[in-house]
Amino acid sequence: MEVFAAVYRAELKSFGIDVVVAAAGNMRTGGPAKTAAALKRAAEGMTPEQRELYGQSFGSFTAALNAMQNSGLDSATAARRVIELAEQVPAPSRAPVGADAEEMLRVVREKSDAEQDALRLQLVGLS
Repeated sequence: MEVFAAVYRAELKSFGIDVVVAAAGNMRTGGPAKTAAALKRAAEGMTPEQRELYGQSFGSFTAALNAMQNSGLDSATAARRVIELAEQVPAPSRAPVGADAEEMLRVVREKSDAEQDALRLQLVGLS
């Protein structure tokens, strides 16, 4: 996405069109119940071998993901933020949508790929 945005930003600038990457943090979208149900079905459908290999990690991941999906911005607040970004002159190249998105952008700027990978695993309970 970043590469596409950079190319479009350069190509469209002469037409007065700004391209903004609106980095979204956690969002409350109404999808958590569906996700939780799908994860439960996946866990229940595991073979004993799969449960032995992946059960504990899958359980940790499920708990972390379900907790994250129940926090964050509601869709109306997120939409207002995106409109605010689009109306800025000049528009930013990238900007956060949500408090945790601000932290994500900081991590991307300041941390190595290995450090980012470790944080991602930590976020979903896999480290």
